[in-house]
Amino acid sequence: MPDAIRRAAPRAAVAATASTRVASRRLKNSDAVAGFPAEIATLPIRQKTNLRWIHSFSAGVDKLMIPEIADSPILISNSSGIHATPIAEHILGFLLLFTRRFPETLRNQQKKIWKGLRDISELRGKTVLIVGLGAIGKIGLQPPPEAQQLVHVAIGKCGNRIDAFGGQSL
Repeated sequence: MPDAIRRAAPRAAVAATASTRVASRRLKNSDAVAGFPAEIATLPIRQKTNLRWIHSFSAGVDKLMIPEIADSPILISNSSGIHATPIAEHILGFLLLFTRRFPETLRNQQKKIWKGLRDISELRGKTVLIVGLGAIGKIGLQPPPEAQQLVHVAIGKCGNRIDAFGGQSL
């Protein structure tokens, strides 16, 4: 990746390292730094630097809101939405886990109890409430065609209802 950055911005100083100690030494000559906010916040940004851009590998940047950064002209960007698909799939897995009663089924299997569970449910016809329809809700939780039978309700962070998927509305 550093080579791609160098080609895109040939005048930018680029140094790749996983060490915050090494990053601290190179910071004063760097135009940009990318990493996880908790690690970036430990760098000596108070010292005179050429730093113009900080990119967070995570969505949250609250750990970067230290005075040296917040009160400066440094641009801050984040990776919001980058993990939407895996997180949404994890959520879908939990929906199936509880609806299909997998924990009980697996416990019975380990105990060699071979009885059917009569009150296993389906996702079809259930209501899914998404609170805070960010990237995970918009991209990752958009139902595949086979799950269109779900009733979807999405609430934005301001509390307003959103018809996100063109599905059935309550």
